[in-house]
Amino acid sequence: MIALIDGDIILYRCGFAAQSKVYNLSIPLFGGEIPKFRYKKDMMDWLKEQGKEKSEYDVSVDTIIEPVENALNNVKTVLNEIKSFLSNKFGEVEMEIFLSGKTNFRNNIATIKVYKGNRDPLHKPHWYGEIKEYLKDVWDAQEVENLEADDVLADTQHDAPQLESTCIVSTDKDLDQIAGLHYNWVKDQLYEVSVEQGIHSKYVQILTGDSTDNIEGIPGVGPVGAEKCLEWCSSVDDYEQAIAEEYERFFTQTKKGIEKSNEYCMTWEEILEETRRLITLGEANSERQT
Repeated sequence: MIALIDGDIILYRCGFAAQSKVYNLSIPLFGGEIPKFRYKKDMMDWLKEQGKEKSEYDVSVDTIIEPVENALNNVKTVLNEIKSFLSNKFGEVEMEIFLSGKTNFRNNIATIKVYKGNRDPLHKPHWYGEIKEYLKDVWDAQEVENLEADDVLADTQHDAPQLESTCIVSTDKDLDQIAGLHYNWVKDQLYEVSVEQGIHSKYVQILTGDSTDNIEGIPGVGPVGAEKCLEWCSSVDDYEQAIAEEYERFFTQTKKGIEKSNEYCMTWEEILEETRRLITLGEANSERQT
């Protein structure tokens, strides 16, 4: 068994676990001790109990950074736990860890919206660089340029000689478009995606888009609507027909869709193709003509 590990998620989750925020309140003329809070929700609940309006207090936030050794130990602990869990299930386990590089082919494809443009590129763990080097130096993590770690995981599992010879280890549900074993180490869930389920998952996303990655899809179509559109499909040809009909209908027959098509200066076919390429995982997708 080869565990195909999404190193990006390990890096971020273990990194942020080694730092925390402290919310400090300043309330003029408050007759009592004001506690400090680790979570904003707890602070807001306390303020509500005190009957304080927004104009009556100020908030400052401190970030507490643990030593780098704590962050690296987080990584070591998680990786050892992943290996232990899978070893208990499947016997000997080899781990291959992948990290996304600085370049990404999807940045050149996305014209409707900036790919992942809704994310703050500076929102990284304090020890981001140190953790990345630790993963590469100690755990032999591979950093892939022009691709995301997800693409490599998808290709490797898809090309595996046997369906259960690999297991994708990630918390990213985008990878559910890939058949085979999956392990969500945060929820401690091991599950298998069939070929049919993987195909279905991809086409659902082509209709809904992916708000996490700033991919629009068809505006107004959510998971329930997408499932309804695809409920009759039993083959790839059926899925292709279903998404084509839905894209054509929305972008040529609805007021909002026509406005968006004009705004983008794109036909419905071009909008569909861009969305498909942004959603679909794998290196081959990056090599198609842009």
